Amino acid sequence: YVVQVAAPMHDIEETMDRLRLLFLIAITACLLLAGCAAYFITRLAFKPIMSMVRTAERISAASLDARLELPTANDEVRQLGKALNDMIERIDKTVKAQRQFIADASHELRTPLTIIRSELESAARSARNPAVKAGLSTSLAELDRVSTMIGDLLMLAKLDAASVKLTSVPMRLDELIVECVQKARGMAKAKDVKLKVFIEEATEIVADHEKLK
Repeated sequence: YVVQVAAPMHDIEETMDRLRLLFLIAITACLLLAGCAAYFITRLAFKPIMSMVRTAERISAASLDARLELPTANDEVRQLGKALNDMIERIDKTVKAQRQFIADASHELRTPLTIIRSELESAARSARNPAVKAGLSTSLAELDRVSTMIGDLLMLAKLDAASVKLTSVPMRLDELIVECVQKARGMAKAKDVKLKVFIEEATEIVADHEKLK
């Protein structure tokens, strides 16, 4: 004898369909919530680092007094920021010492150069030998060049320290370039260097002519 028992599966299939739909919605929602939570947690964790990055981007040779803002938590990020602040502090001291050295050296060299110029001019006036007079004239010309270089160094030191007031006026940049190239041709020729200027059109800017030169 064989006994067969049958029952409709419609209710069970509907229940399984509802469970599958529920799992699909629940898993999708959980993934979205996890993604949002991870995003906000990451932003919160990296907020001190991004703040330090923005501050570091503003720091330059002219603004070495700025420092990175350290987070309150005593963690690896704070230690990194402290190390970077210490490095900026050392760079700031080095740059200030370099500027001060250039300024002091420029000032100190002017006095002996003035004395040497006076002695050379006196010797040139009393010299009778043409060769000696020519040599003294060459020495005076070289002395002028050294004096100009020292003045330029002092000016650069002041410009780096932002202690020079600029007098900006409309000027032709192309004419200034040609002027500077003409002055450099002598030195370039002595070193067998050829200088060529390519200027497509006249360019007017607002700047301090002498300091830019």
